[in-house]
Amino acid sequence: MDVKNVLLPSTTSSQYTCYLPNILRDVHRVEVLFANYIVSGTPVYLDIEELRSPVYNMTATLNSGDSTTKYSSFAVLPETTAGVYTTQQYPIVIDYPCPIGRVDKLTVTWSDETGTPIVTGGAKMSALLRFFTKRNRV
Repeated sequence: MDVKNVLLPSTTSSQYTCYLPNILRDVHRVEVLFANYIVSGTPVYLDIEELRSPVYNMTATLNSGDSTTKYSSFAVLPETTAGVYTTQQYPIVIDYPCPIGRVDKLTVTWSDETGTPIVTGGAKMSALLRFFTKRNRV
C-alpha cells in the first residue's frame, strides 16, 4: 500500500480544479485530515467530483463515530457557529469497496446542503487529504 498526502490549495474560490503532479492509481481509501472553511450554520459539503461514491448515500465516518452524508458528495464537514471561519482536525475516512482506478485531478466544490457553492466572503478554504493506494504487482 502507498500513502500520499495532497493539500488542496488555500483559495477564496469555492469551485476550482487541482491538477495532481503524480497520477494516483487504485485509490481504496481517502482521509480528510484537516480543513479550513467558512460555515453558515449548516454542515459544509466538500464535493470532489473524482472522489464521489459510486454507491448512493455512501457514508463518511468522523472520529466521533457519527456517520452522515447527503447525496453522493465526497465528504460532509461538521457545522459550527454561523459565519465563523473554522479549522478542524479529524480524520473523515472514506473507504471505496471498488478502488478508483485513476485520479489525476480534483474538481472541488465547497457547498451547502442544497449543493449551492459557498460564498466565502474573502475567507480562504483548504483541506489536507491522505490517499491510500494499492501497489500494482508485477
